[in-house]
Amino acid sequence: MVKKMETGIAIAGGCVPKFAAIGVLRALDEEGITITHIGGTSAGSIVAALYAYGYTSQQIEDAVSTMGKHHMDVNWSGIIRRFCFFRRKLDGGVKGDKLQSLLNRMTHDDLFSACQIPCAVAATDIRKKEPVVIASEEVAGYTTITNMPMDQAVRASSSIPVLYKPVRWGDHILVDGGLMRNCPVDVVKNLGAKHILAIDPLSTFEEREPFEDMSTILNQSMTILLEEQMKEEQDSADICLKPNLGDVGLFDYDKISDCIEVGYQYTKEHIKDILTSLMK
Repeated sequence: MVKKMETGIAIAGGCVPKFAAIGVLRALDEEGITITHIGGTSAGSIVAALYAYGYTSQQIEDAVSTMGKHHMDVNWSGIIRRFCFFRRKLDGGVKGDKLQSLLNRMTHDDLFSACQIPCAVAATDIRKKEPVVIASEEVAGYTTITNMPMDQAVRASSSIPVLYKPVRWGDHILVDGGLMRNCPVDVVKNLGAKHILAIDPLSTFEEREPFEDMSTILNQSMTILLEEQMKEEQDSADICLKPNLGDVGLFDYDKISDCIEVGYQYTKEHIKDILTSLMK
């Protein structure tokens, strides 16, 4: 066992499957690997922000395990106005207030400066067509926001376009960071990390999968769209962990605990490779 090995963590976005990163963090902690910097996108931003704030992997698991479809607060009034009365303004089918409320209970109204280790989450400004980083400190090479509350920042990073309402902050209109930085390795590197471990848990669907549910269709579509972008980011990490979760869809909330356990076991099985990569 190697003690005090320092590394930065970059956690990819992609809803429920990416919560497997919690199991990865638990295994790394057990091996005595010190996480000096952390960043994430979308679901990865939830894990990264709470870990940086000071919560243990077990406490984060307890929190996200309470998540379910009831956290998707559908904007019914906006949908009805848009499609029944043909009023044009509808910027998202889900409000995102319930997700933000869950995070607010854990981080209150604290800004990212309250993080115990440097942390950054990735969002996308759809007005300016550029990545935006919300972080505990300035991140070189990126437009950085440091004065946004953590709960609102994570909501911005997790706001899948059209599905969720964007977060408006100053002249920024922020949506899911996955559009441009789904696995923010470069962000964590510019935050100051010397060694970087990327975490990108994968869902895999067989060719005979009927794709009858929005969750699986959206998951597969995102995988196809982000494949090249993710490869470039992950190739720049010292090592990338890709635990295979099987046919877990984006909103399969009842499988969160299973995903976390797969991430934990995968990391324990690959710990020698991880240690070797981080010691180079």
